[in-house]
Amino acid sequence: MHAVSGDNGIASVQDVANVEAYVSKVQAIREVLKRDHMKVAFFGRTSNGKSTVINAMLHDKILPSGIGHTTNCFLQVEGSDTDESFMRTEGSEEKLNVQ
Repeated sequence: MHAVSGDNGIASVQDVANVEAYVSKVQAIREVLKRDHMKVAFFGRTSNGKSTVINAMLHDKILPSGIGHTTNCFLQVEGSDTDESFMRTEGSEEKLNVQ
């Protein structure tokens, strides 16, 4: 962006500062969108459909869902370029079958 002086009679110093702030925010958003992956958090009360929503987004029944405390732990789901699906427990590199 070209440097613009706020004393040129076209824009006030405050207007220039506002535009520069917006440009900075847009640049930050662009950097986030360039990333290879994003993190999304789901949280809520028991049995409100969090696992069901995640399964719907993945177009597959990956997470268990039902009435009551079905998924009562913290978990992380990651995408992959392959068709391989597996589960790892915290602190382990062993790939466990999810089928």
